Amino acid sequence: MPLPPRVFRINAKNIFLTYSKCSLSKEYTIEKLRALSLTSNKKFIRVARELHEDGTPHLHVLIQFEGRIQVTNQRLFDIVSPHSSAIFHPNIQSAKSSKDVKAYIEKGGDFLDWGTFQEDPRNSRNRGQALDDVYDDALKSTSAEEALQIIRINDPRIFTLQYHNLRANYERLFYKPLDPYISFWEYSSFNITRIMNEWLEHNFQINCAAQPVEI
Repeated sequence: MPLPPRVFRINAKNIFLTYSKCSLSKEYTIEKLRALSLTSNKKFIRVARELHEDGTPHLHVLIQFEGRIQVTNQRLFDIVSPHSSAIFHPNIQSAKSSKDVKAYIEKGGDFLDWGTFQEDPRNSRNRGQALDDVYDDALKSTSAEEALQIIRINDPRIFTLQYHNLRANYERLFYKPLDPYISFWEYSSFNITRIMNEWLEHNFQINCAAQPVEI
């Protein structure tokens, strides 16, 4: 059955943002993100620019903080274009493995950094807890595509080996029933013509005497 709507809340030291169809420059994006007043100091920001298949640009951003921040405002990282009134709103995720996210967004080679990257001080036990958090975040997503993207970034091995199973499971979890069909026409307004009656009687031997006939 479909999951109930989630309450947006992220509590993390590493934040991963994706600005779809975004024309902002890397330099301007870093400038605006650095200017945000948050509860923990920023240690590292990486902004990477990629192109969609249709040629439109999008931005991936990794932000590392000194301590955890709690994000409950989905508009916190919105950026207004310097050239128009357009507002660019990102998809916001916690980055369980900052190393994996950093590698994922640098693959295109067009990126800009600010600050010093913070290595993950994690042992195998912490890695297991981090993966639990990854799949918990996936279940709190709003769509199957968003859940798969979280796993692709934070657990690429399982994403590669179990892609078909993951997609089938999340599409079932996030399935939205189709709206019932409502006809634009009243049933009473439909008339069976004489030619239609003759065709029915000839082909199906149906007595259509009780049907309304259009004169």
